[in-house]
Amino acid sequence: MNGRSYRAWLAALAIGLVCVTIGEAEAQSPGATSSAVGAAKARGKLIVGVRYDFPPFGFVNEQKQVVGAEIDMTRELAQALLGNRDAVELTEVSGPNRIPFLVTNKVDIVIAALAITAERAKTISFSEPYYTGGYTVMVPKGNTDITAMANLSRKRVGITRGSTAEAIVAKLSPPPEQVIKLEHISELLSVIQAGRVDAVVQDIALLQPFVRKNPGFKLVGGLYNDEPWGIGIRKDDKETLDWVNAELKRMRQSGKLDEILAKWELR
Repeated sequence: MNGRSYRAWLAALAIGLVCVTIGEAEAQSPGATSSAVGAAKARGKLIVGVRYDFPPFGFVNEQKQVVGAEIDMTRELAQALLGNRDAVELTEVSGPNRIPFLVTNKVDIVIAALAITAERAKTISFSEPYYTGGYTVMVPKGNTDITAMANLSRKRVGITRGSTAEAIVAKLSPPPEQVIKLEHISELLSVIQAGRVDAVVQDIALLQPFVRKNPGFKLVGGLYNDEPWGIGIRKDDKETLDWVNAELKRMRQSGKLDEILAKWELR
């Protein structure tokens, strides 16, 4: 082999190695194919963004296992798609990063207490609703001057970033004296337990179980709104949207969805 032929052979080998490397990388990426379900089938597992701090939907139990209603839903989807409830990778997300993780292909779908809103629908697609939540106010049991959302004006209020509570509190007039925005639910509950805020605004599905276990707190004012929750799917991924909606329909008709919600005392 002369010098020119040898250089040509080396160049061809290098191009081949690059192509193989790119191909392998793409096969591992959640968004490598045209749809999230296609990518999951190709890699043999479904990558799902879930909450680790939102009982009873997604949380870490005493055995250090991630469990909850949305985790059970995730495993049902893995079973339907891949024939294995354990063929799933649970990726922890928080309120602020749920949608960024989805649109940057870090996860295939998001099942993470994600309320369906017009603003979010500009960025992602939503499945049909699988649960309806709603925001309320929690205060220490001895508090008597906060009885509704409107009473939060000129008070210290705790909320989580990326939640609907941000928009709710922003509408208060006069505004709260202070709004403390936390990343995680555990931090939100800690600030009211420590007396750093007068009240917190969060979904009743989370606050109600907390109040049952912590009688030093109470919910006031009833539900401020009704919020349907949906599974987050990348915009224009019709294949995944149609498949998720079909599976949710199956779970409703078979009674599986009600079974999951009842298991976690959500029915």
